[in-house]
Amino acid sequence: MPRLEERAQKFADSEVGSRLEENATLKSEEGVFAEARDRLDHCDTVIADADFAAIERLTVEIPGIAGSSREDLLKPVTEALDKAAADLLAALDSIDSALTTARQTTDTAAATWNEAVKPDRESTNEVFRTLIEEGHRPDEYLATKARLDTLTKRAEHKKTLSKKQEKPTHRAQRSPQGACRQ
Repeated sequence: MPRLEERAQKFADSEVGSRLEENATLKSEEGVFAEARDRLDHCDTVIADADFAAIERLTVEIPGIAGSSREDLLKPVTEALDKAAADLLAALDSIDSALTTARQTTDTAAATWNEAVKPDRESTNEVFRTLIEEGHRPDEYLATKARLDTLTKRAEHKKTLSKKQEKPTHRAQRSPQGACRQ
């Protein structure tokens, strides 16, 4: 147990527990950027899979309009389809622009975040490197602490039991006269 206590104390002195928590927080925060990029990539895929041929088909001339005696009554249909195609293409351009802006903003935020956490990350990595060079394994911190806690509790429990055995109990002090008869 002394060796385990020594390792646990070394970990405690290096604040490895808080450093591990900080690393977990950093990984979680990094996940925010990864999730944002995944969502943007998904939207890009959906847009790339858009059926541009269907939009172009809207602008293809509909037979029966040109040369009809009521062409002026039918022409609004062609104009509506042309406008729909133009509006859809503009919407796709707008979506593409929105995705590009979101990607740039996400990348800028990630770069700013990386710069802000760089000192913490370097400090934590230095602590881990030092511990490893000294023969300790920071990834074992939680297991070491749990084992030490278990052994400490067992030792305390044994002390308590040995103290109870040293104290005379009330039954041992009773005289046989007070014992129950069968």
